[in-house]
Amino acid sequence: MIQLDSLRCFAVALVLFQHFAPFDYPEITKKFPWGDVGVQLFFVLSGYLITGILLDSRTQVEKTCGQFRRIVKQFYIRRFLRIFPLYYGVLTVSALLDVQPVREGLAWHYAYLTNFYFASIGDWSYTVTHFWTLAVEVQYYLLWPLLILFLPRRLLIPSVLLTIGLAPIYRLLSVLSGANELAIYTLLPANMDALGMGSLLAILSRSTGGHPEFAERLLPVGAFAGLALFGSLTLLHKGFGSFRTLEPVLSRTGMALFFVWLVHEASNGFRGLPGRLLQWRPFVYLGKISYGIYVYHLFAFALIQYLIGDIGLSFGFRGANILCWSGLTVLMAALSFPLFERPITDLKRHFRYAGK
Repeated sequence: MIQLDSLRCFAVALVLFQHFAPFDYPEITKKFPWGDVGVQLFFVLSGYLITGILLDSRTQVEKTCGQFRRIVKQFYIRRFLRIFPLYYGVLTVSALLDVQPVREGLAWHYAYLTNFYFASIGDWSYTVTHFWTLAVEVQYYLLWPLLILFLPRRLLIPSVLLTIGLAPIYRLLSVLSGANELAIYTLLPANMDALGMGSLLAILSRSTGGHPEFAERLLPVGAFAGLALFGSLTLLHKGFGSFRTLEPVLSRTGMALFFVWLVHEASNGFRGLPGRLLQWRPFVYLGKISYGIYVYHLFAFALIQYLIGDIGLSFGFRGANILCWSGLTVLMAALSFPLFERPITDLKRHFRYAGK
């Protein structure tokens, strides 16, 4: 499903634009939540792919009367090999270099509790701002296999629907209780509509033989409704009090509805111009190294800011900052992937899922 790699490319590009563009195009980044859109796309993708892996492994074990604990072990080992080495490597090097935003909350970051740290202090630590999403992912990985592997199959869909519904309820209660913005947005419950909808897509796709009626009829309707909901709340919340309350509650749900349709279509393969675009090799490649791009990008920004400040360099045209920071980020990820990440992830061949 190479088109999903391209979706990762677009998702990480939105995050980079959110973090880099304010220095060149502040008027654009204030009007649209570019970064949050990219993050929610990542979450829908994660929910879809992780749940699909777990369901396929569960089916194989049930057919062969195997052991579920083997799936759990393989799942956690493979996730560890993919995400932990780069994350902890960057954290450790940054701490040794005395990067203050890292040092200040180092124990929280090491424990994958960055989102709780930000929610508790009500503020970002810029160089590691993006690590809250990695904390959400790991917390999801810890809990989700227990639900997908061990609940009776008849309870899977109701349980996932429950987690999806709890996300906007959590955000509503957080808004009404006066919680700070980071507590509203960065904790795992606040993001379970995106993760849950991706998971629901994986379940329904498999339970209906790969040709579900919901994909033909309900997903396009949901995508249109989600896009309309997100668009209207984004446009109107700045000017009307009621919309200022509804936007944090329902905006992400609207995004997730649209992205579920997008992920479904890309997993089956878009045709025509969209298909050719999503299968263009540069996009596919950037999607493959997107984890490194995501982890490195604010550190690349900090490095260039330090060097520019040291030598007094300034750029002479608008947009140069985005190009410079993005270029260094991609270069770092392109070097890291073959030299550091792939040799470690290749070890996953020793820990294959059941039936692979």
